[in-house]
Amino acid sequence: MAFMGGCTRNAGLLKSFGITMRSDVFREVSSEEKTPAGYSELSIYSSLKTRNPGIYLFDNSKRGTSDYVLLVNIDGQVARIEGLLKEDKSVKFDDPEAGEGIKYMFQKNILLQAGSHLLIIACPEDGIAIEKKIVLKDGTKNIILLKPQYGGVMSRSKPAIYGSGHNFINGISGFSVWLNGEVL
Repeated sequence: MAFMGGCTRNAGLLKSFGITMRSDVFREVSSEEKTPAGYSELSIYSSLKTRNPGIYLFDNSKRGTSDYVLLVNIDGQVARIEGLLKEDKSVKFDDPEAGEGIKYMFQKNILLQAGSHLLIIACPEDGIAIEKKIVLKDGTKNIILLKPQYGGVMSRSKPAIYGSGHNFINGISGFSVWLNGEVL
């Protein structure tokens, strides 16, 4: 039941991205721009890996393509973050990113008023939406780091031989959200 409630909540959060249309909450800035009084800079970063496109016969997924994006909603204003992608072939044992796939680097620098904000991060392709409240102090530069939590795979009889049981092939199941080095 808790899982179903989480799915319903994610669906509601994802739906909210299409409803809100504010444009006065934040603006995109370069990292060199000076932060004016009363404002804070927020840099959003994530690195994650997906499977290669077209590995399944009837796969119409956006995974592994430039259409795979993150959406950020802050107090009703939405930004689309497109990732820089490259082929990746990690071979580390027990690494959820081990294997051939596409590695994404997402980044967005924004300027917004100091204070309390409602932040929603979404990955529509994987049906993930996470809501966090953040407080930004006047004149500060802040970093949000989104660490992917990869989906599980079918259980195996000897998990010690095959690794942790979670990997990028099945998409992400969520994010851990870090603000200035502390988990939210």
